Amino acid sequence: MAVSYKLIPSINPGSRDKKKVLLRPSVVINEIITPDVFLEKFSQYKRFSKANIVHFMYSLQEFLLQELKEGNIVQTGAIGTFFPLVTTKKEKTKGAKNTISNNFEFGINYRPSLEMKKEIVGAELERITA
Repeated sequence: MAVSYKLIPSINPGSRDKKKVLLRPSVVINEIITPDVFLEKFSQYKRFSKANIVHFMYSLQEFLLQELKEGNIVQTGAIGTFFPLVTTKKEKTKGAKNTISNNFEFGINYRPSLEMKKEIVGAELERITA
């Protein structure tokens, strides 16, 4: 099955010519795989029991969070790399423009493996005209 996309209009915010409309590709989402559907499909695909998959997923989450909270980068190999990220919160006040406060947020960044990138680049694309 091919990945479907369509071209949708997008106004260039940096352009002075408001009449010029650019087209950008947008993926057409077929369905959202819920956790229950994920477990059902994956257990049939790899012959793991649903309980084992759930246990593994929660164990992986717990392990990743623990390592990331310690400031470690986790390279999983097949899935990719997870690393901690710190950003600043922008607060809007009535009297000033966007100001950066001393409030920092901790986050998680993910970079897929090269194998995953190569596989997804090779996916078939099908344009939908609407």
